[in-house]
Amino acid sequence: TIGYGKETKFDASALRLTIACSTVSMNHCKLHFTKTKKSATVDIEDSESLNGTFILGRPAPRSNRRPMLEMEVRGQPHTLESVEYIRLGSACVIALDSTNIYWDDED
Repeated sequence: TIGYGKETKFDASALRLTIACSTVSMNHCKLHFTKTKKSATVDIEDSESLNGTFILGRPAPRSNRRPMLEMEVRGQPHTLESVEYIRLGSACVIALDSTNIYWDDED
């Protein structure tokens, strides 16, 4: 779960990322991690947040423009396979790095 907190930190025991940003709801969204065969996927699902969860698109490589709004996540989970940025509410942008996702098993 990702939600508002007094400081930005990850609580491993509660599996909760808190973000100190006023546009983030207490239970803003959830990440779902699944593995099928040798492929891992991560989906994001909005938890009926007050200010919305959004997918942002990366601008062209030589552009100095900001990431642009692609879609709002509502009603069903959305895969983060090719997503580089998500926005929580109107002000909190998170840059994703999937290179650190791993599974602690042999297969």
